Amino acid sequence: QYDPAKREPGLLSKLFVLPEELNAPGITDREYVRARAPLYPDFDYDRLERYLQAFDLPRGSKLTKLSYGQKKKFLLSFGLACNASLLMLDEPTNGLDIPSKGLFRRLVAEALTDRQIFIISTHQVRDVDSLIDPIVILHEGAVLFNYTLAQVTSQLRMSHSIARPDDNAEGLLYSEPTVGGFSAVWKDKKAADGRVDLEVLFKSVIASPETYSSLFGAESVAS
Repeated sequence: QYDPAKREPGLLSKLFVLPEELNAPGITDREYVRARAPLYPDFDYDRLERYLQAFDLPRGSKLTKLSYGQKKKFLLSFGLACNASLLMLDEPTNGLDIPSKGLFRRLVAEALTDRQIFIISTHQVRDVDSLIDPIVILHEGAVLFNYTLAQVTSQLRMSHSIARPDDNAEGLLYSEPTVGGFSAVWKDKKAADGRVDLEVLFKSVIASPETYSSLFGAESVAS
């Protein structure tokens, strides 16, 4: 319907992008909202106010005077309030303290609707592991892994044990030492749905991408 190269208003009104490197203009938060919010037909001012209060952000200050973390919180709040069809968030938790990361996860989970797509690019997978589905793993410009959580949990089991797993144990795909023991990834089609440790999964896929391609098969790749 749209040609992205033409930067048509109809397309841009459905898209919000939060880059990792923030280049905030030298205007106040209120001026920013007055200038930018009308560009999004479904902008929710009440939701924005609720998010800003939740992040406990100062009001009326120029964005250039805010810390990196405060800028990130403001732009995250604004982006979620846009109700855009596609939100692209690059390293959204960088600059956030631990309570703010938890709040970010909760707000995203509350804001996301069936008509929206969130694309989250991050190296801090533990910050957003409860939000990502499907899981896409990129390495050196190539897509090595693109599967839904349901597909992953139907084929794999994660474990943490004090003793190191036997390298020749049946079904063992990957293991690594962690604090207090060893984390491992196992091939297990009978595994019950459980939490997926994305950081360990990432390392396992990078170590042996062919194993996962063979395990899931081309027909299982998430569309």
